Amino acid sequence: MGAWILDNRRFLYLFAFALALRLAYSLPLAEFVPINDMAVYRQLAENMLAGRGYISSLEPYFFSLRPPGYPFFLMAVFTGLGYSPVAVAAVQSLLGALTCTLVQLIGETCMRARVGLI
Repeated sequence: MGAWILDNRRFLYLFAFALALRLAYSLPLAEFVPINDMAVYRQLAENMLAGRGYISSLEPYFFSLRPPGYPFFLMAVFTGLGYSPVAVAAVQSLLGALTCTLVQLIGETCMRARVGLI
């Protein structure tokens, strides 16, 4: 385990930097707003968790206008971490930081280490 960490420090450093940057930006701004796309996605997740189905009173004439991926993600966060905008922002920040390390890995694998870093 220790050798793996020493060999892959660049991934850990990038992950830590990307996570810190995302958390510093997103946590102070984390809130559930009553209008816009986030309100519809939140309401879809709440309705599915309550057993009312994939419906939203904010868009009453459309039963499946929006793709279900993000409401299912919200359901998982609400179920695991509670109904909190900070929890949603933290999980999204974590996934974003992991994406940065994945892009770095792809760059290093396809080209070289400098490309992955850039």
